[in-house]
Formats: sequence, structure tokens, C-alpha cells
Amino acid sequence: MRQKTLLLIGCGEMGGNLLKGWVTASSSFSFHVITPHQTSVTKIAPHIPWFPTPEAYQAAGLCPDMMLFAVRPQLFQQIAPAYRTLIEKHNPIVGSIIAGLATKALQETLPEIHTCFRAMPNLPVATHEGVVGLMGQHLSDSNRTLIETLFKALGLVVWIKDESCFNDFTALSGCGPGIVYAFFSALLEAAKTLNTGIEDAEAVVKQLLQGSAAYVASHEQPFETLAAQVAVPGGMTEQAIHTLQHNHALTTLLSGTLAAASHHGEKLGKK
Repeated sequence: MRQKTLLLIGCGEMGGNLLKGWVTASSSFSFHVITPHQTSVTKIAPHIPWFPTPEAYQAAGLCPDMMLFAVRPQLFQQIAPAYRTLIEKHNPIVGSIIAGLATKALQETLPEIHTCFRAMPNLPVATHEGVVGLMGQHLSDSNRTLIETLFKALGLVVWIKDESCFNDFTALSGCGPGIVYAFFSALLEAAKTLNTGIEDAEAVVKQLLQGSAAYVASHEQPFETLAAQVAVPGGMTEQAIHTLQHNHALTTLLSGTLAAASHHGEKLGKK
């Protein structure tokens, strides 16, 4: 059976992380990349075929089974017309990780597309510990299996039931790592206001993040239960959590944070 080929269009921050994850996993796909920036590919995987333009790719006589747009929304509108011939000739499954770009808009821009999907990966896909949300319109069982197989190499794969939920999912999972890192950055700044008696508070905070995540992975219990294990009645942790969640302050803050991210995704889709 011929090995399936994914053509990755764009190799910036997220495109690069996807490529890192795929080339270091036991993926059943082969990969090609189109980007004007060769070094963004060679620093990750020097053996991956790279092309500066879709015209150069077509001149090489290659045939992708799947294409994935991993560029900024504004750039997509500029470059999309150059891919019409390639899509019309080879009829690949076409996907996008572009924030705010609905499948309807993708097909309106590229009417040659017959089968398309959206994917929302997050940063840890580079280390195979990511989450990827998927959503497709009218996918056959074989196409759905092919798409899922591609992304399963990167971590947890979940299917989003309806495209109207996509921005909310992106706010949680796509933005989630950034929110977590921002929280721990704030925790580090708060630690500097204390007299902890240590020189490297950052190392401690990083280990808190790593150790806590590892503990969650090895204990199938709700977060609330895990928090209660640390918060001995009348103890320091209980007081800390009570202060953090006074009048549901933390939940309210995070709800507003996710809602703002989701709303911004809607605005991106209208540009």
C-alpha cells in the first residue's frame, strides 16, 4: 500500500510544532512542506522535502493525499488562489488550523475542495502530549479514520460535534497552554514577594507544574479531589485555596478569559 502524503502549507510556530511531533513519532505518513522560509523546515527535519511555492511543488510532480493550511488568516487569503490548480488536479482532503476560518469560508475561497476539515492543535503536540480538536463536514468513514490516524501521533484527539462550538473549544484547548503558563508566570512573580530562602524560585515553579501534571496523569481522580488531598482541614493550603476562590473569583476570572478568547475567534472569522 502506498504511503499517504501530507502537504503542510506553512511552518511557523504551530505548523513547526506539528511537524516536530510528526517526524519524531512513528507516523504512517510522509510529509512535504511549502513555505518561503527553508530554515523553518531544515532546523526541524532536514530530510523533509521543502518547496518555496505551490508552483515548485507541482513542477516536482508530487501528489498529496491531504493538505493542511497552517498560516495566519490574513496570509491565507493572499496565497489560497495559487493552490486551486493543485487541489483541482489531485482532489486531496484539505484541512486548516487557521483560527476563525470556518469550513464554509475555506470552501468559498477554494471551491475546488470536495472534502475538508478543521483541526485545532495546541502547543504540546510537539512532544506528543497535545490535544487536537477535529471537525469535518460530510466526511466518509475512511476519510475520518485517515485524519484521526494522522493526528493521533500527537496526543489526544477529540471530535467536535458542531462547528458552532469550535471557537469555544479553541479557547479551552488551543489557548489553554498559554493560560496555564501565564498562571505559573504569575505564581513565580508572587513567589518573589515572599522570603522563601531559595535562589531559584523559577526551578521550583517549573517542577511544580511538571510534578503536578505527572501526578494528575497517574491518578484518575477529579481535580477537586486532588486539591482536597493537599488541603488538610485548617491547614495552609486550605487557606490558600479559600483565598484564591473567594466568591468564586478564580472561576469567574477564567470564565471571562475563555469567553474573551472565543469572542476574538469569532471576530477573526469575520475579517
